[in-house]
Amino acid sequence: MIQLVVDTMKQVLVTSQRSKVNDTTPAVLLSRENKNVLFFACRALANLAYPRERQEWSSKIDQDASACLILEAGGLDVLLKLLQQQQQPDATNMVEIQHKALAALVNLSATYPGAKAILEHNGIPVVLSYLSNPTLYGNHAEIQEFSLSILAQLMLLYNTKIKSGDQKDLQDRHEILSLTLHSMKRHRDKPKIQERGSSLLVPLFHQLPIPTPTDKSDRHDDNNEKEEVDLVSSTILLLLEVLETHKTHKSTMHCALIALQNLSSFDFSPTQMSVMTGGVGVVLGLVQESLREVKKKKDHVLDDTKEAKIVAQFPLKKHEQPMVQLLHACCTLSNMSFDFVNGIPAVGDAGGHETLADTLLLLWNSGNQEILLQTNHISKSECAMIQDAVLATLSRLASQVSYRQVIVAACGGESTAIVVKTMQQNISDVWIVKHGIALLGNLSATGSCQSAIVLKYHGLEIILHSMMTHSDDEELMNFATGAIANLLKDSTAQQMILCPFLPEEHKEHPMPGYEVIFSSMTKHAENEEILMRAFKCILHMAEIGGETMGFELVKRIVTAVRAMSQKYYANLRVIIQAYKVLERICGDDIGAEAFAQCDGAVAAVLGSVASSNTKEVLAALLLIKIALPNKTTQTFFLFQSGFSTVVKAIKDHSTGNNPTSSKVLLYGIAVLKKLWQNPQSHWTITCSDYGLLPMLEERLQSHAQLLPNSMEEKQVTAIVNVLDYLSRIAADKPPSFWSPSPELVKAIIRTMEVHNDTSPPILQLGIRFFAHLSVHEEHLTMLAQVGAIQCILTIRLVSSSKVCDAIINLSRDLSCLVEMEKYQVMIKLLALMQLNEDNSQTVASALLTMVNVFRVIKSKDEGVFQRMKSEFCENNGRLIVANLRNKHNTGAGVEYHAENLMSFLFSSVNSGG
Repeated sequence: MIQLVVDTMKQVLVTSQRSKVNDTTPAVLLSRENKNVLFFACRALANLAYPRERQEWSSKIDQDASACLILEAGGLDVLLKLLQQQQQPDATNMVEIQHKALAALVNLSATYPGAKAILEHNGIPVVLSYLSNPTLYGNHAEIQEFSLSILAQLMLLYNTKIKSGDQKDLQDRHEILSLTLHSMKRHRDKPKIQERGSSLLVPLFHQLPIPTPTDKSDRHDDNNEKEEVDLVSSTILLLLEVLETHKTHKSTMHCALIALQNLSSFDFSPTQMSVMTGGVGVVLGLVQESLREVKKKKDHVLDDTKEAKIVAQFPLKKHEQPMVQLLHACCTLSNMSFDFVNGIPAVGDAGGHETLADTLLLLWNSGNQEILLQTNHISKSECAMIQDAVLATLSRLASQVSYRQVIVAACGGESTAIVVKTMQQNISDVWIVKHGIALLGNLSATGSCQSAIVLKYHGLEIILHSMMTHSDDEELMNFATGAIANLLKDSTAQQMILCPFLPEEHKEHPMPGYEVIFSSMTKHAENEEILMRAFKCILHMAEIGGETMGFELVKRIVTAVRAMSQKYYANLRVIIQAYKVLERICGDDIGAEAFAQCDGAVAAVLGSVASSNTKEVLAALLLIKIALPNKTTQTFFLFQSGFSTVVKAIKDHSTGNNPTSSKVLLYGIAVLKKLWQNPQSHWTITCSDYGLLPMLEERLQSHAQLLPNSMEEKQVTAIVNVLDYLSRIAADKPPSFWSPSPELVKAIIRTMEVHNDTSPPILQLGIRFFAHLSVHEEHLTMLAQVGAIQCILTIRLVSSSKVCDAIINLSRDLSCLVEMEKYQVMIKLLALMQLNEDNSQTVASALLTMVNVFRVIKSKDEGVFQRMKSEFCENNGRLIVANLRNKHNTGAGVEYHAENLMSFLFSSVNSGG
C-alpha cells in the first residue's frame, strides 16, 4: 500500500511538471484533482509514519517498520520534492499540500531511520526554508509548529554526528537559532509554537559551543535593523518570557526551562551574563512554586477511594510533576549562580515579594532528603541532583561576602545540621559532598561564631570523612583543605584535629584528623592550590603550640613542609607560605629545636636569603629571626656563612627609601641582633670585608631625609633597629674598630629632631648611641662640633638614664659646657628626675650628673657656675631634691648623691659668700 501511495504521488508530479524559461528546475502546475490526490497521499504517509513508541534514539533500537517501508518506497524523496516547490515564484498555491507533507516529515523524523534519512538527504535546509519565508508561511501557525518539531527531532541525531567547534556546524546552528527565535517571537501567543521552539533549543545548546554569528549580513529580521542582534541574550530573554507568560501550559514551561538550563551552563560575555542573572527572580519563583506544590500534594491525603482510583488511573505526566520542575529550576539556578555579580533581585509572585533571606532558607531546607523522598514522582538520583543543585547554589553565593552574611543570618544551626546530614546520607555522591564542603567552608569564613556552629554539628568530621572517601578528587580536596583551614582558626577545631577520627567504615583503623591533611598534601603534591591550603591548615594548627602537639608531630610537620618547599624550590608563592608555617612552628622552644634538627632546613633558608627576589628574602629573614634563639640553629647559621649572607642581602635589597627596602633592613638587622650574644658572631663582625657598618651609615643617612608623615611604620622600626645595632657596637667596640663619620652623627641628630614628637624609641636609642660613643675621648670633639649636646637638651624629654650618662661624658668638653648653660641643662635634669620620680636609679643618676657637671663647670668658669646655680634655685631645685631624697631614703644612692649636691652647692666655700 505504501508503495502504491508513493508511486501515485510520483506520477502526479511527473505529469504536472512544466519547464520555465532560463531555468532547469521544474515547477508544478496542478489540477484540482491532482492537488486532492497529493493532499490525501501526504496525509496517508503522515499517518503511516507515526512511530509506535517515542523514546531515546540509539542505533541499536529496532527500526520502525512503517518508516522503513516509506523510505524504501522513495516516499522521502517525493515529500522533499513537494516541499521544495514553495521556492518557485509562479508555482501554484500548494500550502495545504506542503502542510500535510511537513506533518509526514514530523512523524518520520520521530523515528531513528527517518531522522537519519532526512539528514542524509539534506533535509534541514528544506525545512528551514519554511521558517525563513515569513511572507508566505510566517502566519501559518501549524507549518511553523511542524517545522520546529522536525528540526528539534533532527537536532538530537545531528548532535551525535558533528564535531564540536566545526565552523560549518556553528554557522548552520546559528541560522537555526536565528530562525527559531524569529518564529517564536512572531507567535508569542501560541503555546505549541513556544513549546516546539523551546524543545528545539534544548538540543541546540546541549553540551555544544554556543552558536554565534559569523556574518553580520546573515539576518532574518522583519525590521531590518542595522545593529547585529545578540542571539544568546535574545534567547535568554525569550525563554524567560515563555516561563512567565505560559505558566498554565506545563509542557511548554517544561521545554523552556530545560532549554534555559542547558543555555545557563555556558560561559557568557558580561552583557549576556547580566541578562542571565536578570532572570534569577523568575527561576527562584519556579522553585518556590514547585516546593509549594510538592508540600501541598504531600499534605493532601486521598480519603475517598473513588478519588484515589481516579488519580491512579490518570497519573501526572512527566512535565506536570512539580518535582521535575523543581529539579530543572534548581539546576538552572545552580548554573546561574556562577555568574551572580550584581546581587539577586527580590522574588515576585502573586502574593507579593519574598525576601532574599526567606528564599535562601526555603532553598536550603529543600535539601532535606526526607521531604523530597516523601513524593512518588522522583527517584533517589533525581533527589540527589536537587540537593546538589541547592548546595552548589548556596556555596557559590556564600563565597561572596555580601551574600554570605545574608545566608548566615537566615540559616542557623538547624540548617547547618541539615547540610551535614545530607552529606552523611550521600557520602558516596561526590558532587553533593563537594558542594556541601564548599558551603561549610564559606560559612566558616565569616568568623568564630559560625565556625562554632559548623563544629557543633560535626562539620569537621564530615569534611574529613569526605576527604578519606574521595581522596582522588582534586577539586573536593581543594575545597576541603580550604574549609578546614577556616575552621582551624577556632581553638576547639585545633584540639579536635589532633584527636582520632572515627568514621563508621574506618573504626578499626582510627587516625587523627591531621593525618588526613598530611595525606592530601602528599597525594596531591602536584596541585599547588591543595598544597597552599594544606599549609594554611598546618599554620593554624600550630597556634596550639609545640608542647600540646608534641615534639614528634612538630618534627613531622617541619619535615613535611621542608620536603614540599624543596619540591617547589622555584615557586615563590609556595616557598613564602612554607616559611610562614615554619615561622609559626619556631615560635616556641620545641618548634625551634625541631627546625634545627631538620636536615638541610637552615641551609635552605639561607639559600632564600641569598635570592634575587626581595619577597623571598623577606620571608627567609623573618623565619631566621624567629628560629635563631635556638643555639643549634645559631651554630648551623654561622657555620654556613649566615652572617655574611644576611649582610649581603641587606646591601642588595635595602637600597632606596621605600617600605619594602626598609623591611629588608629591619628584618636583616633583627637577625644580626639575635646573634649579638654569640661569641662567634662577634668575631665575624670584626671582619671588615663585609662592609656592614659603612652600609648601615649610608642607610641611616638615606632614611634621615624622610619626614615622619611620609614614612610607614616598618620604615620607622627599621631606623630604630639600625640605631639599636649601632649603639651596641658603640658600647662594645673601641674607636680603633669603628669611628663613625660626622655625617652619620648629623643624620642621627636630624632623625631625632624630625621624630621628636612621633617616636620615643628613636630618641632613646639616639641618646644611648651618644652616651656610649662619648665614653671615648676620641669622639668628644666630633660630637661637640656636630651639636650632640644641643640635640640632647632640646629634644623631648625621654625616660632614660642614658641622658645622664651622655651629659656627664660630654661635660668633659669645654664647648659642650657652654652649650649646657645655653640650653639650661639643670632644668632638663630636674625635669628628668620629676618624670622618673618613682625610679630611684634614674633619680640617683640625675643627681650624680648634676654634681659632676657643677664641679666641672666650677673648675672651668666661676661665672657660668654661679649662673647655673641660680637657675637651679629659681626652678625649685632645692625643694625637688629634698622631696626626692625623702622619697628614696633607703636605696640606689639617692640620699648620698642629694647630700653631695646640696653640700657642694651651698657650703660656705661654694655659696659665693
